[in-house]
Amino acid sequence: MQSDGFGPNPNVPPPTSTGSSSALKWVLGILAGLGLLTVLCCGGCFLVAKFGLDAVGTQVAEQVKDDPVIVEHIGNVESVDMEFIKTSQYQQETGDSDVMVFTIRGDKGSGTLKGGKTGPNQMGGFVLEKDGQEYPLSE
Repeated sequence: MQSDGFGPNPNVPPPTSTGSSSALKWVLGILAGLGLLTVLCCGGCFLVAKFGLDAVGTQVAEQVKDDPVIVEHIGNVESVDMEFIKTSQYQQETGDSDVMVFTIRGDKGSGTLKGGKTGPNQMGGFVLEKDGQEYPLSE
């Protein structure tokens, strides 16, 4: 091997091998940031959906709380919660994508409330199911 007359510069320190660990830190940092962003987005979507469905439950509770069937079988309405899986099953059974299923709880007991959209932001056609019996609500 021939020497060109120039050797290593004594004023420059030799390179260190931190390049790969530095790249690894960047990759891990980016992945952690993307993971955090995903969790925040999914959590935010879940909260928006929950608040929206809670609002629907509150609207339904307000709409049916004075119905004679509800007063007789449920009593004072304490909560109305939408049931995702039961709603999906009921939509498949009826072929109607506007029907929803709720669990309604009161001081006299609980039951299942099924109904559909009757207009913009309006639910109706409710049927209360309790103890294997169906009770249509008056409109």
